[in-house]
Amino acid sequence: MEQPPEKYMLSALSPLMDALIAEKLLKHSDDDVKVGVASCLNEITRITALVPPYEDEKMRKVFQLIVSVFGDLSDTATRSYIKRINILESMAKVRYCIVMLDLEVDEMIIEMFKDFFRSARVHHPKVVMESMEAMMSLVI
Repeated sequence: MEQPPEKYMLSALSPLMDALIAEKLLKHSDDDVKVGVASCLNEITRITALVPPYEDEKMRKVFQLIVSVFGDLSDTATRSYIKRINILESMAKVRYCIVMLDLEVDEMIIEMFKDFFRSARVHHPKVVMESMEAMMSLVI
């Protein structure tokens, strides 16, 4: 897909983007639902990589959800472990943590670092540790 995507693509994604940012999904009580929503939002941010898909306040909410998903990376037995890894890897590749710096969400970045340090384990696939390292290096 071209970067940035054509206007017709953004127009087609618009209803989905609006639905995903709804409070009832962002603050859903089921962890698997949260990870699923975070995964979808992550894909939207990847598709629109050069231009944040939402206004600043909504982007803060998107990042809040994504960072909360990283909190359970150490639990490899959950159904959503692979989705968590995919979100982490995508965030590192797209380097979207730079947008977090632009949004000045320092507390959220600190929480993300803490989650990474808490969940770092030798049994993780190599891509997990590499993605964590890439994101932390980029932010520092």
